Amino acid sequence: ESREAAHLLEDMLLLARADAGHVDIAFEPTDMVPLAEDAVERARGAAQAKGHRLTLHRADGPFAIRGDRSSLRRMIWTLLDNAIKYTPEGGSVDVLLERNATQVLLRVRDTGAGIPYHLMPLVFERFFRADPARSQPGTGLGLPIAKWIADVHQAEISVESEPGAGAAFTVAFPAQSAIR
Repeated sequence: ESREAAHLLEDMLLLARADAGHVDIAFEPTDMVPLAEDAVERARGAAQAKGHRLTLHRADGPFAIRGDRSSLRRMIWTLLDNAIKYTPEGGSVDVLLERNATQVLLRVRDTGAGIPYHLMPLVFERFFRADPARSQPGTGLGLPIAKWIADVHQAEISVESEPGAGAAFTVAFPAQSAIR
């Protein structure tokens, strides 16, 4: 309980500092591939414990953006952790990296319960929980922090979901021509 309380306090402080503009972000040329690979490897144990198929898919790169590696790791982990939490045993979680002419796209897609249509606009609100009666641990701050991280990276974060058929969170970053 003390560990959970400390995590909640840490998340609340991060958002309070962000609101006040007091968070240090070090933007530098960043390749999204190692960040996604690290997150997938970190999540592999939790996915295996639930019998999930966890896969990283990527098209041909480059996947270069200007970003803060630490906050990007946190955002990817949050999306992946949520996908694993809300996908029942035997499901699948996919992390996809794609690129178009102007954007690098990170998508985390699961085969979980999905999000009811009327609740999708609320998922990035602080302390929002789609079903507070669920036994899943959490504070309702992970997705708001992920949205803040996307915002400071001038990225768009969105969710698509089909109730009963899973959810897909997509973050569209402005692409850089190459990592220097």
